[in-house]
Amino acid sequence: MELLPEDLFADILQHLPEQDLAAARCVHTSWRATIDCRRLMQLVLTLPLARIFLTFNDHDLSEFFAHPTPPSATAVSGKFHQYMPTTISASVQDHCNGLLLLLAASSVVNPATRRWAALPNPRPSCPFSSEGFSRYNYIVFDPAVSPHYEVVQVPHLPTKGAKVKPQIAGLEWPPSLMMLPVFSSATNGWEKRSFVRQGEALGTVADLQAPWPGDQEYGVYWRGHLYVHHIIVMRYYYSRTWS
Repeated sequence: MELLPEDLFADILQHLPEQDLAAARCVHTSWRATIDCRRLMQLVLTLPLARIFLTFNDHDLSEFFAHPTPPSATAVSGKFHQYMPTTISASVQDHCNGLLLLLAASSVVNPATRRWAALPNPRPSCPFSSEGFSRYNYIVFDPAVSPHYEVVQVPHLPTKGAKVKPQIAGLEWPPSLMMLPVFSSATNGWEKRSFVRQGEALGTVADLQAPWPGDQEYGVYWRGHLYVHHIIVMRYYYSRTWS
């Protein structure tokens, strides 16, 4: 295939059925790059919205909405308490490609298979957690790359008016280097992983503090990058090849 011009190779790929195209995406990084850059999956794969979880600020549990399931299909249940300990909170904090990260439970759930796993303790400390910074967990999962997932703890800036030490308020943000706690299901353990800033800082911690930003705690994983939105948007690049 390396002898074929990329345009010809892409033309061959786009005639594959959607399942075969998805399998071809897993063969080699160059194949995946061709399929992704030319958006071939989007040309052949259109999935209807069948199910959705909604999390409300004043609800302890996330609500699950779904179309009626045909008798021949396997039903997906949003009732986590049916197959998880009832003491675990079922509020969804984050999600990625079919996996859900539950808030207080610190558990990862696949509602389609009803399999779940709790994140183990102890965990490495998150940067600035003792300086008034909150920390949030984000899940990273791409089944086309690996069957394993990772959970990243990211510090969020304190809101405007929060007491911050002068030496912390004057720090550049984002820092030039952050050592973030990362859990990997491949090893079933936590580690500290370095993330290096590219480009200049946006300002200091004091410059970027803002009034309570509401629910700006979103995270999206897309093509090897984790985008986190809290006051500002930060992009974390995953250069590691998963097992």
